[in-house]
Parts: sequence; structure tokens; C-alpha cells
Amino acid sequence: MYILLADIVLWFEKKGIIWWRIVIYLIIGTIGWVFTDSRLASVSIYMLIPLLLVLKYLNIDHSNKILSSTLKYLFEICLSVSVVIENMFMTHNYEVLNRFDTFSSARLTNTEIGIKLFGYSIFGQDIYTRILQFWSGWFYIDSSYYTFLMEYGIALLICAAVMYTITIKKELRKGDIVISIALGIAALDSLICREYFLIEYNVFLLALLAKTNDFENYKFDSFATLINSEHNTK
Repeated sequence: MYILLADIVLWFEKKGIIWWRIVIYLIIGTIGWVFTDSRLASVSIYMLIPLLLVLKYLNIDHSNKILSSTLKYLFEICLSVSVVIENMFMTHNYEVLNRFDTFSSARLTNTEIGIKLFGYSIFGQDIYTRILQFWSGWFYIDSSYYTFLMEYGIALLICAAVMYTITIKKELRKGDIVISIALGIAALDSLICREYFLIEYNVFLLALLAKTNDFENYKFDSFATLINSEHNTK
């Protein structure tokens, strides 16, 4: 999906024809669903189609307070949603959550097992080495947010949330809405996938530590100002 999302970011600069892209996205999503049973990945790919249409035909106002606030704090929003859904699954027997658990290959069940066995960690813990000592069945935490909470630690989770918000604010100040949306999609997809731990999979993680054009221009302008001031004093 992230290859296609990167394609959208590159396409957005020129806003060319989108219809052949829509066809390709539909084909890729359908192939993934039918031949590899990648249901969630296919749904994520299908979601890129309305995104293409919105970016193509709607003039998105990045200064809109509701939109900008949502994008800025979508990481924190998704974290809260993830915790609420998991708590509801653990404490209530809602049919819709049971169906989603089945559809998502027992993601909620595995997360519940992890919470009950290991709990949350401040600075992280090696849950997979520990569970192999007494468990031989399938166990894997797919949610990025619960991977933070249980495996990598709450401290790193806070750092990631701060970096995400700062990056979105920086991009919105530049007027770059498409990178902000791409990072927002990554935050949404992280509800069910480990999107915040594989740079080779989610290339947009590089944006969290990237040097922006504004920063480079600032360095150049500062250097030029320094040279001119020294020249004028001679």
C-alpha cells in the first residue's frame, strides 16, 4: 500500500490523469484479496481511490481548523480509539467486535492475550522471547499502538506521538497537505498493522526526522547573511 501512497504523493505535484491509477489500484487490491487473502491490505488499497478523487477534484484548505487539528493529533486519536476498542472487546461480548476479530485474523484476541500475560511497559520488554518459554501457538501483536504499549514501551510511544504532531504542524505550515494526509493514513493503518516499526515498509516514517526545504533554506539564508555582514564590516 505504501508504494501506492508514495505514488499519490508524487502524482499530487502534477495532478495528472488519475483514472488509470484507479484501475491499477482496483486490480492490485483485488489480486491481494483473492490470491493472498490479504483482506485488510486490500481494504487499505481501496481506500486510496477516494483519496485520489478528493485530492484531484476538491480544493483542500489546510488552514481549516478542524482538518488541521485532526491531522495534527491523529496519532493520539488512533491510540485512544485502539485502547477503547480493545477494552470493549475484553469486557463486552459485542458481535461486531467478534466479527472484526475473525475478519482480522484474531488481532483483538492476540492483543488481549498480550495484555493479560505481559501488561504495559514503561521502557519496553521482550514479550516474544518470554512467551516462547510457555506458549507454542500463534501470537503476534499487529497494532502499532499496542506494540508500543507492551513491547517498545510507553516512553517511546510518547516520543513517537510528539514527533508525529511536530512533523504534521511543520508540513501544514509549509502548506503541504499531501504529506500530512499520508502520515494520517499511516496512523489509521497502524490501528491494525505495525506501521511504525518498519521503515522499509512505511517510507513515510522518514518524514519524522527529515530535513525540510524550509530548514535548508534557513541554513542557507543564515549563512548568506553571516557572509554579507562580515563583508560589510571589512
